[in-house]
Amino acid sequence: MRYIYWDKVLVVDDEFDENLLKKLNKISQTKGFNKSGGIEVGDVLDTKNSNYSFKELDKDISKQVETEIDRLNVLPIDKEKRVLFRPRLHKLKKGGKLDRHNDGGYSLAISLYFNECEGGELTVENGDGQNILIEPKWNRLVMLKGENNHQVNTVHKGVRNSLQVFTQYNLNDSDENRSST
Repeated sequence: MRYIYWDKVLVVDDEFDENLLKKLNKISQTKGFNKSGGIEVGDVLDTKNSNYSFKELDKDISKQVETEIDRLNVLPIDKEKRVLFRPRLHKLKKGGKLDRHNDGGYSLAISLYFNECEGGELTVENGDGQNILIEPKWNRLVMLKGENNHQVNTVHKGVRNSLQVFTQYNLNDSDENRSST
């Protein structure tokens, strides 16, 4: 099922390939996560004290993720214009949160959840003073425009594991008017 909220966020439930989702979940249980210690290039988010860590995916898994997301037909821009497709696993432990920020260094930010926890909801600013609250749940994909402000609420129980994909496109003037909805 797909939900679109105010041209700010697309939510797709239960459409991602289950086998690939299980593979990502298994990878998320392994070691090799890097503690994030500051502000990432293109981001305004300081993750130094947030219980946040990440893990790069190998090329084979990255390609499988890209193929699956392309199959879902959720990206609003032609693949030929894609200049960056960067998937990696993110982990936010109990007590962790991510403050209000945007991913303005990227065209789109995609989150895919493959476990459940208490808390850790994604809050997306609507632009009219209201917020959209999206619960992390198994096989939920969420896509935002990079400039959309959002935050991740505090994880109260468990670990919030997700796949994050950042994309960048080489757009010309006629492409900039395309909408993700």
